Amino acid sequence: MRKRLLYVTVLVAVVLWGGSFIVTKALLESLNTFQILFIRFFVASVIFVPFLILRRSKVRWPDRKDIPLIVFAGIVSLGAGYLFETLAVSMTTASNVSLILTLDPIIIALLASFFLGEKIRQNAAYVALAFAGAVLVVLSDGAAITFNRNDIGGGIVIFVSMLCFAYYSIVGKKLVRVYDPFVIMAYMTFIATALHTVVAFFSGGFQAIQQLSASQWLGALYLGGLCTVVAFSWWYNALIHVDVSHLALFVYLIPITTIILSYFVFDERIGVLKLTGALAIILGVWLATRKKKLGKKENRKSPQITQNGHSLASS
Repeated sequence: MRKRLLYVTVLVAVVLWGGSFIVTKALLESLNTFQILFIRFFVASVIFVPFLILRRSKVRWPDRKDIPLIVFAGIVSLGAGYLFETLAVSMTTASNVSLILTLDPIIIALLASFFLGEKIRQNAAYVALAFAGAVLVVLSDGAAITFNRNDIGGGIVIFVSMLCFAYYSIVGKKLVRVYDPFVIMAYMTFIATALHTVVAFFSGGFQAIQQLSASQWLGALYLGGLCTVVAFSWWYNALIHVDVSHLALFVYLIPITTIILSYFVFDERIGVLKLTGALAIILGVWLATRKKKLGKKENRKSPQITQNGHSLASS
């Protein structure tokens, strides 16, 4: 019964992450990128505080020597990463962004091979299949191939965002082997909040934020509270009791959720070509990242996962 409840919380978490692109797209109709990022991380920071207070006696707090790495990771992943992601959502469709972000595990593996010298276990054909699917998603419009400037630009920007998220997944391995991942994410959120506050201040964002409507604050609560704090907490709680391999497939529900919600909220149609590209991405990433059974029980390892569930790589 308890394990069934854990799976339910994981399912809710990935659905929340899939809906985050929809909420961001809706907020972009009345707010700019910097304003959205500020209110999102401000809300997340406020909610993180009581969580940390409750866990203060149960976790190891970061040593002073590791603070610079945490600060830099917060700036790169939650600062620059979400900046580029939100910009991409403003340029192209929510489903495009969600689908392309599914490539994150492959990006992480490639960067880990380049920077850390880790052996590449991914089959080149599966990687090529996933990237070909991403190109098809970006260029497809219904049943035709187009070269829409915004879609192509959004695809490039979200790729830069993936590089930022992948950076944390690589350097974060050192951190989560020593500290509670929830605490590290909280620290990084505080850093990102400080960064987005400065940017919002100099971009004149505070004036508009003072006039936010109730629906806009609900959107901020959804992004900062539910997606960043609650869903992340549920995911790592499940990892304590369930093997990573059992949870990995849930991540592929994120783009599916986004596509379904985009259809109902924005009347966004997905044509045959885009559907083909979506299936190619999901199939290619799944084949490239699946683990072969070795006859031994798989150890439970905490994967690196960004706040929207983008990156999933065993540490």
